[in-house]
Amino acid sequence: MRIAKNKTSFLSSIFSDVIVSRDGLEISVRCPDCGKPGKSKMCIVIETDVYHCWVCDIKGRGLSKLIKNIDRSRLPEYHAQCRSFKKIEKDSAEIEKKIELPEDFCLLLNGNRKDPDWKSITRYALSRGFNKNSLWAFRVGYSKTYEWRRRLIIPSFDSEGELNYFTGRSIDKDNTFRYKNESAPRNTVIFNEMDIDFSQPILLVEGPLDLIKVKMNKTCLLGSSLSEDSLLFKKIVKNQTPVILILDDDARKKALKIADSFFRYSIPVLINFPAQGQDLNDLDTTSIEQLIASAQQYTYNTKLKLKLRSYKL
Repeated sequence: MRIAKNKTSFLSSIFSDVIVSRDGLEISVRCPDCGKPGKSKMCIVIETDVYHCWVCDIKGRGLSKLIKNIDRSRLPEYHAQCRSFKKIEKDSAEIEKKIELPEDFCLLLNGNRKDPDWKSITRYALSRGFNKNSLWAFRVGYSKTYEWRRRLIIPSFDSEGELNYFTGRSIDKDNTFRYKNESAPRNTVIFNEMDIDFSQPILLVEGPLDLIKVKMNKTCLLGSSLSEDSLLFKKIVKNQTPVILILDDDARKKALKIADSFFRYSIPVLINFPAQGQDLNDLDTTSIEQLIASAQQYTYNTKLKLKLRSYKL
């Protein structure tokens, strides 16, 4: 614990707008690439030096490059104080991590109704659009362990029914660490693959909460980007699965890049965006269905038009 505190203190002297998580395992900082003062959108895991910015999507393992861009003179000190992490950074082969839910994980619908945490998490789930059917369908649960307490936990399972990812969404507005994730290497994860039919058109959205009001064949990107070497991209191309792509308007450039990639592989893509400032999860079921129904076929001509901010789908 002392080592972790010393490292947190060291990193706090380099990065700006540092916020330490309640368990001390992570910090949020201003992103050196895209950050603005007061915006702590990059998360760094203290133990492993894994980092990820939720705005520009820059991510990796090992902080040398980031520190070099901020203050090159601090690099020797970083390598001296964090020698074990330097070794991890040089090792390009990631050790496969077994994903396990908290030992006391309990489905929300099977929870203790007298538990104040259960009541608060249930209220939050209902406020985000869950109902009894979708709570079962997404196998939503909660935990009383310190690390996952007061988080809405949504798990994901691969085609064999093995757990490959889960996220815990904090229900507390004052918790700056809104999401806590456990995952296999992200490019190997297809969210709830066991529920997907690749012979049918598939809806792609950003996160799990964007899926809960959708009734069609669907999955999420666990972010706003999709690389061509990811398992999801390869499966869609292999099965020639038509795609309906709906990301938030602030991810428009990334959506066009994804659509471009599919277009090069002759995958039919329909594309649409919620109105500027709206989140897909904030819309009701009817509005989401209209958004899907009004999605337009992606072509290079569409791409040029979408780059003009005055153009509306």
